Amino acid sequence: MRLVFDDEALAEIEDTRRFYNDISAELALRFLNEVQRGLNKISGSPLTWPPYSLNTRRFILRTFPYHLIYRVADDKIVIVAISHAKRDPNYWLDRLKDRR
Repeated sequence: MRLVFDDEALAEIEDTRRFYNDISAELALRFLNEVQRGLNKISGSPLTWPPYSLNTRRFILRTFPYHLIYRVADDKIVIVAISHAKRDPNYWLDRLKDRR
């Protein structure tokens, strides 16, 4: 299955990378590597993680307080959000209103 990113999810990855880069370039790289590890796991076995909200699934990053929120749709995996664990857990739901 191919991975497709919601534009806002891509922006969240970049914003978070910049945040960590302001602290340390190494920390930013570790964040991106952890996201990539999650994406690899999801793409290899997308139905492994339990159902979440509105027909999504959630992969929890191991070393950073973020979740990869995604949907499996036809022949693709849509990354809907890169959600901070302490942020309102439903902030991204509006992204799915027209896609249910």
